[in-house]
Amino acid sequence: MPHALQSLKNSLGKYTPDDDAEEKSKDRILSLMHSSSDPTDRNQFSPGHLTASAFVVTPDRNQLVLILHKKLKRWLQPGGHIDPEDTGVLEAAVREVKEEVGLDVGGGELFDLDIHPIPETQREPAHDHFDIRFLFVADHQTIRPGSDVEDARWVSVLDWPDLRLDSGSIRVHRKLTGPGGEL
Repeated sequence: MPHALQSLKNSLGKYTPDDDAEEKSKDRILSLMHSSSDPTDRNQFSPGHLTASAFVVTPDRNQLVLILHKKLKRWLQPGGHIDPEDTGVLEAAVREVKEEVGLDVGGGELFDLDIHPIPETQREPAHDHFDIRFLFVADHQTIRPGSDVEDARWVSVLDWPDLRLDSGSIRVHRKLTGPGGEL
């Protein structure tokens, strides 16, 4: 994946963050990519590792698909770790969408950057996920929750904040509904 990581570095270099928090995430992600021999290694806990996630919206951007995460018990966008078989971060996001909600998505654009803490478990220490987030437009709304998802559903973008968003998701909500958004 070295070529894919170089491509990601190039994309990040051209990417303009939406706010100071996203700018800090971008700086930390680039720092991780420069300092780690494999920033996608899910066993790299200090400071953490790259992950990929997807905001999948309807063509009018009025709805997005969310999953109820089994471990975290929170409504989140599909996403997760980058597997060794993935040819890139975008491909990891596409795979996660397929596994978690049964949608085939294509295209996709770099949409957001977020670093968020993952709590300690019996198998892993607390660490950060350096999340590269993509936006996809679904061509249909038939979803099928995967085995590692408690539930999945389409949610109105306007009602999404009722699900107790974290600061990174609030920024994404603003990107979808504010100036430049379709609503």
